[in-house]
Amino acid sequence: MKKVLVLLPCLEAAGGIGVLKNLLVIQKANDWEITVVSKLEGEMRESLEEADIPVMIEAAMESEAFLQDIRNQYDTVFLNTLQMIPLVETLSGKDIPVYWWIHEPSAYFKLYQQMMPPCFWENIKSNVRVFSAGQLVHDYILDTYGYHSKVLNFGVKDVAGEGISKHRMTREDKISFLLPSFYFDPIKGQDILLKALMQLPQQYLERAEFFFMGHVEEDMIPTYKIIKALEQQWGNVHYLRPVKHDEMLEIMGEMDCLIAPSREDATNACIVEGMMLSKLCICSDRTGVSRYLQDCKSAFVFPSENVEELVKRILIVIDMYGELTPVAAAGRRIYEQVFSEDVFRKSVSELFGEESAGWTK
Repeated sequence: MKKVLVLLPCLEAAGGIGVLKNLLVIQKANDWEITVVSKLEGEMRESLEEADIPVMIEAAMESEAFLQDIRNQYDTVFLNTLQMIPLVETLSGKDIPVYWWIHEPSAYFKLYQQMMPPCFWENIKSNVRVFSAGQLVHDYILDTYGYHSKVLNFGVKDVAGEGISKHRMTREDKISFLLPSFYFDPIKGQDILLKALMQLPQQYLERAEFFFMGHVEEDMIPTYKIIKALEQQWGNVHYLRPVKHDEMLEIMGEMDCLIAPSREDATNACIVEGMMLSKLCICSDRTGVSRYLQDCKSAFVFPSENVEELVKRILIVIDMYGELTPVAAAGRRIYEQVFSEDVFRKSVSELFGEESAGWTK
């Protein structure tokens, strides 16, 4: 068994941590004896421990004592997200293999710019392997820093036949739209969808309901207040508190269309899960998943931040809902071909098998 230490910044139930769990479960079934250490506590602890993956909290990951324990007790280190840049820098060049999986789009790289001086990528040593969660992230790293990472798309479990509500392509009541996110953020584009709603003709508004889900931090309270005001004035715009992942899938199962109006997004796991559930999906062309989609054929893809084009696609879904079965079915096929658990398992096995061959501590 390869003893692997997985280092995380936190245990929040956001997309990057959730899809990491799927990778760990796959590798646990192969040759990894896994221990997860996080700087902060969070709700993903329960999910990891249910998968028989032990979890510990250690705030002082950069301490010399902790780093010495790593080298003494583990064969490999796995790091997740850009927040782990200091540990990448510390472990680069050490006598232990390091995997680093990056999930963030370009805006987050700019947030961490001071931690990545021009020489940062040049100084990454051969014991560190960098993986990007999709082609969008890969291309940004290559174009900006000249560094070649390896694409590792994530996979999500197929739960469409496990009690999740079936997709109904025809219904007499209102068409329901959901913007699901772990948090409200300018990058996720809640404000873009709100602007689109303001431009919808009244007769279309009366035929639809719109749901916004996510944690609201202080800087997004103005957006939240607009949603709550519309909830009172219109009655068809709603705010939903974030829930556990299984519950979120249940809510998705009740919706007709999922929307990701992201200014940019490494992949957008919720759209992938929507395709898994055979939902109609609307996303911007700056989501990584859009690389695999065709507008009006397997989903509805609009130019990022273009409110008018988003409005056009919402109108199509409302107006032609009963005729869009082929679009939902095509989206489901994309999920099966690119983002299914079986495809992910094969990619992980091939990639890490290839990486491990001839790469020893």
